[in-house]
Amino acid sequence: MTIEAFLTEWESKSTAHDTKKSIRIHGTLEVSIYQSARDGNTIRLSSIRSTKPRKGNATKFLKWLNAQADKHQFRITSCLEPFGWNRDSSLDKEKLKTWAEKYGFSIREKYPEDWGYEMIREPGSKKNKKK
Repeated sequence: MTIEAFLTEWESKSTAHDTKKSIRIHGTLEVSIYQSARDGNTIRLSSIRSTKPRKGNATKFLKWLNAQADKHQFRITSCLEPFGWNRDSSLDKEKLKTWAEKYGFSIREKYPEDWGYEMIREPGSKKNKKK
């Protein structure tokens, strides 16, 4: 399997955003994923934004994405940092870090104090833990 096969599957499971070309809609999530220009075996998870936060939808999506990464043998990178207009409903950067580590991501680099963490998950990394 290839990243191209994954991206084709991703497009079939999501719909294009009305106004933002880089974002696709998956249920209640707005997600930006693209193939890394630096490495043909890496997917960059640029953002996940839930229109209904704290319902477990991002966790379900991350579990699905991890399963795809293992199936298609690609790594996932992401800069985890809180964003959005309603910071009360989003996780802070330490909780985001803990959440990602629970699903096999590790810290590649810590950014300056106001930012988050550059994270990476290799195929087959610590399997998704059950809640």
